[in-house]
Amino acid sequence: MTDSTERGDINPEERLRDEQGIRSQAWEQTNEEMELLAEERRNEGWRAVTIPAVHTSIVTKDMGEEDDDEFGIEYVIPDNYAEEFTDAFDPDAVSEYQVYRTIANQNVFQVIELLAPESETVIMIAGMYELRHAGGVKENAKTEDELYTFVRTIDGTRLGMLRHEDYQPLLPRPGAE
Repeated sequence: MTDSTERGDINPEERLRDEQGIRSQAWEQTNEEMELLAEERRNEGWRAVTIPAVHTSIVTKDMGEEDDDEFGIEYVIPDNYAEEFTDAFDPDAVSEYQVYRTIANQNVFQVIELLAPESETVIMIAGMYELRHAGGVKENAKTEDELYTFVRTIDGTRLGMLRHEDYQPLLPRPGAE
């Protein structure tokens, strides 16, 4: 199988087909695991906010306007989660993150934990994107030696942004299938 993270040459029929419900099952499992992780954090005394993104995009520098050099992973969350996110999110307090990922049917399913240890607050966001899109943002991250996480609502309102100097855990490794 080709390394779709670098070349992006997946047969369109393969990308759209989900005959056995692999994508649906993987998304359901991702959300279930996020809730289990949140419950573990709550049992440890943390405030845990869980959010399933309605859309996750890989954003590269060449996708935006001329003066827009943003790149990274963008999570679009439902409006009914916006207040909960903004109440819990303090970009200055988030000092750690963890990523839990699996790849199924050429899609990346992942949960990012944004941890604020001092307040014992964690925001977990589940997202899914096509593996073939990861190559461009990897190049941006290598060049800039950083990567960003963006959280927006469906109407495009930015709720938060984080810069990650240690960006490798956010992206699938080369050769991931």
